[in-house]
Amino acid sequence: MIFCHADACVHNDEGYCMRDQITVSEELECTDYKYYFDTEEYQTEYFRAVEKDGARYKVRCRGRRAVENDIAFFYADKTLSDITDIIEEQTGYMMYYKDVWDSALPDKIREVLEEQGNVADLPELEK
Repeated sequence: MIFCHADACVHNDEGYCMRDQITVSEELECTDYKYYFDTEEYQTEYFRAVEKDGARYKVRCRGRRAVENDIAFFYADKTLSDITDIIEEQTGYMMYYKDVWDSALPDKIREVLEEQGNVADLPELEK
């Protein structure tokens, strides 16, 4: 195993390169580096709800889609942890990943989400 400092590389697993063979350039840099966010699984487009000047809008984003406890969400981090910011699919609101897998919270989350409108119905905020 080879130790790796490139945390954002798809081949890095807890500080070690998982490639069978590693190639390096003349500058002794890894030529197999691949940014995890450039992989196909992180290219799903979704909308995030934002507020500007007191009005609600949607902003187009991309990330990885997942479903847990019947709540669909998107995230941009390489791995999920308790404090990973996730965006709920229907409302576009941000919450922590812990809120979804904590067995006591999904029902409360669903109640709040049902009160909110669908993010797809909001006007789009141009960047």
